[in-house]
Amino acid sequence: GDNGLDDDDEYREGRGDRDVSDSVSTDIDDHPYDDDYRAHRGYGGDDEYPYHDDYYGGRDPEDEGWYEDSAYVKVPPHVLSRPALVEIPKRYKAQGEDEYAKEEFLVVAASYYFDEDEFAGVQSYRRFRNKDGGDETPSQRGSFVASAVMIYNIADKRWETQEHLDLSTDFTSPANLTVGDAPVGLDGHNGKIALALASPAIAYLGGTDRRHRVVVGTSMGLLYALDVPTAYVANGFPVRFDHPIVRRALIEDLVDDSEPEIIALDEGGNVVCLRGKDASTIWHRDLLGGFERDDDTGGGAVITATSEMSMGDVDGDGIADVVLAARVYMTKTAKEEVRLYALDGITGDDIPRFPISLSGNGDANDPENEKTKREGTVYAGDQPSLELIQPLLVDLHASQSHWSDRLNNVGADRDEMRAEARRINDKAAAGAIAPLRPLHGGMAMGLHVVQPLGSDLHVVEGGSGCSQRISVGERVGAMVQAEDVHGTGTLDLIVATASGRVVTLEVPDVVPYHPLNAWGYGAARKGGSGPGGHSHGYSASSGIFVHPESRTYKDWLGLYVPVTFEIYDRTAAAPTPHADADGDADGDGEPVKKRNYIVEIRAGTSHKRTIWRKLYDSPGKYTESVFVNTGPGYYAFNVRMTSDSGLVAEDTFHVGYNVDYTYGLKWFVLVPLFVAAVPLLLYRHVPNWEEDEDYGGSSGILG
Repeated sequence: GDNGLDDDDEYREGRGDRDVSDSVSTDIDDHPYDDDYRAHRGYGGDDEYPYHDDYYGGRDPEDEGWYEDSAYVKVPPHVLSRPALVEIPKRYKAQGEDEYAKEEFLVVAASYYFDEDEFAGVQSYRRFRNKDGGDETPSQRGSFVASAVMIYNIADKRWETQEHLDLSTDFTSPANLTVGDAPVGLDGHNGKIALALASPAIAYLGGTDRRHRVVVGTSMGLLYALDVPTAYVANGFPVRFDHPIVRRALIEDLVDDSEPEIIALDEGGNVVCLRGKDASTIWHRDLLGGFERDDDTGGGAVITATSEMSMGDVDGDGIADVVLAARVYMTKTAKEEVRLYALDGITGDDIPRFPISLSGNGDANDPENEKTKREGTVYAGDQPSLELIQPLLVDLHASQSHWSDRLNNVGADRDEMRAEARRINDKAAAGAIAPLRPLHGGMAMGLHVVQPLGSDLHVVEGGSGCSQRISVGERVGAMVQAEDVHGTGTLDLIVATASGRVVTLEVPDVVPYHPLNAWGYGAARKGGSGPGGHSHGYSASSGIFVHPESRTYKDWLGLYVPVTFEIYDRTAAAPTPHADADGDADGDGEPVKKRNYIVEIRAGTSHKRTIWRKLYDSPGKYTESVFVNTGPGYYAFNVRMTSDSGLVAEDTFHVGYNVDYTYGLKWFVLVPLFVAAVPLLLYRHVPNWEEDEDYGGSSGILG
């Protein structure tokens, strides 16, 4: 079906927020959202709506002492998602300060809970005119949940901004919504609850202002983009979804135009690709678009849970795909299965041979599903109630040389690449490719998807759809990681189980290690691998990696350490980010093709330990000599690149710098002594005729 949206469906009358759904207005429309924040933050609003009406119910605060502390209850924040650390160019620089000076902020999505009944008689709280209390309606009394974004200035050690996002009561919470295993809604209520469960993602979102923005979704179904550190709402935001947003948004340049796009997912299975600069919709995909949705008549299917999203070129056609797992419940048959989805990053369509069911054929009488029965219902995995884990994207093929060709193949024809990849993948799926010997990882192109489910690992070759199940023996409780743990030059899979054990799965001398094929920072591939953090290195629009001659550990003796790295950028053939339709960025009538890449090398990860920096205007392989001004020691060098579009990539390697400097001092002392001793050792005295006893020059002690 059509994955796009009509223009009429993208906006709601009288609303400042965007809507990506086809449905009618939800309960949030009953709340005058725009007036709540726009009048306070300089966004306009109704001039007849007084400032204090938002907080004081229409009464004059000066007449009733509303500025006093006794009028308020301090509610502690709860952090239910992973915070994000961001570096931005310093806003106010002192004279003579480095032009690349930065300041750091910690961005936290916080949730607040407040039940007025719990404060009755405990703390003075002047909320209603009735001071005695007891006769308020449930909607007046009730329980409240709020969400906010808090931005902490690390250098100044203070909260820079605390911006309220959403507010809900117990009568607007969604029915049967759970956080983990705990229910947070009452069965008899409808609506959404204002929790902040999604981790924030931070990046430039395009446009001419070049500002960092934090992208975060809330359980009210609203996707926000806020300036850092002021928390002003960006143009076109918030965007409204039908269901709660509890997963982190992905930010990546999918269409190679140097303007990042945002991929967002709600719990109902709506995946939306938005332009970062104005929040306009590129495509909208309903994961159950090919099935009948549950319409309260007992038919159809519903999505009950989703995993975090990962991004990578799954089928090898040169286009990054969005990969996630979803738990689907069929209401007619009362059966449940887990499906693995892979969506084309350009169109949102399923790539060939996806989605894939990871729970067999769903037959409750199937002996293969005996262990997954739950009162006649078939579930996928050992623990159906647990959260789905983010899939790992990794290339497990024995040969990976084609990826290096892709990195340098700037401006390649996408249609040709896609046609070639699908031709090879179709043959591999049909078994029509007969190699001289079986190759590890299969014969298709693209990446493998490693999806934990209960105590099993499902390994799927993306190009052919062929899968293998590996039983670990214990429930896998976290995303699988990929690194060279044993230092053999090959890739290992690291699996963490719920009992606290860590298992490594290795294929010695088969799958070569490459830094772009590693995934070792938990939910993110690398510490700064794209602001969305979930993009596979081979598939990223731009990046950087250190070559083996520098990555191999060495103890360097001397003033400088040579570092060889490579910058790659698939968008190098496109106009610069601020160019017009003709590619003219500076007004001289000529298209500008150059890019700017700021490369830093740090002795660690903090910007305060930057030991080298340089600006490049083209991708390529470079070797630089780096002076370490922090003295001898063992270092983890962090090579970090920031592109024009604000996407950040990094790589890390380890060196020893003048650790055994006494070894050199020893030779400084010994070599001169040795040189001086050689003549002495080789010197031989020859006596003259006066000293010769045979001649008679000496007659001894008696003579």
